[in-house]
Amino acid sequence: GAFYQFWRETFWMAPSTAEHTQIGQMSLCGEEHLRSALSRGKGVILWETNSFGSRVLARRVLYAHGNALHQVHARTHLGSGFVVDARQWNWAARWLSRFFEACEMEFLAEIIYLPSSDSLAFTRVLLDRLKRNSTICSAGDGNQGQLLIGVPFLGVEKVFSTGMISLARTSGATIVPVFCVRENNANIKVIVEPPIDVGSSAGRKASLIDGVSQYATLLERYCRMY
Repeated sequence: GAFYQFWRETFWMAPSTAEHTQIGQMSLCGEEHLRSALSRGKGVILWETNSFGSRVLARRVLYAHGNALHQVHARTHLGSGFVVDARQWNWAARWLSRFFEACEMEFLAEIIYLPSSDSLAFTRVLLDRLKRNSTICSAGDGNQGQLLIGVPFLGVEKVFSTGMISLARTSGATIVPVFCVRENNANIKVIVEPPIDVGSSAGRKASLIDGVSQYATLLERYCRMY
């Protein structure tokens, strides 16, 4: 199943003319959550998942509905959620990186790469985009960052990055989860969920744990359902 999904994602990077038409007809549910968040004028952090469903299709469908996405990727990211170890980043990885970047730019406004170092300079770029009321797209179940928090997930502990929650608290941006699923009738549906609450918990640490727990619970529900 993982092998099949990997190659499905890869082929969706460069769809045929017929598949482009199909993408434009795919269902987008809950778009009002995204529109409502943007109406606040402080930007949106769209939390996709890199381990469940289709990231590529979710973003293509959102683009087809007029949404400009500023994508956050690890520097060593390749298409289909594949990450190459920095020690093995050679000419082939660079070539593939440029190829997949060109594919993604068909449905993205921008790609913002996270540095391989511990530098936080890139956060200024993210804050700038949010001040412009842009939509930043990032993996909600990512595990890269300076502060990781482990929470229960499907009976074990899974670690999640907290960087985007901190960014939302600093900027006032809204975090909105998005999922792309295949229904029993083979129809593909993109679902925009209501926002994650990152501001009601007292204290920064409690807010980070609460935000991560909300997302982990939501992701687990989708995994069990599909």
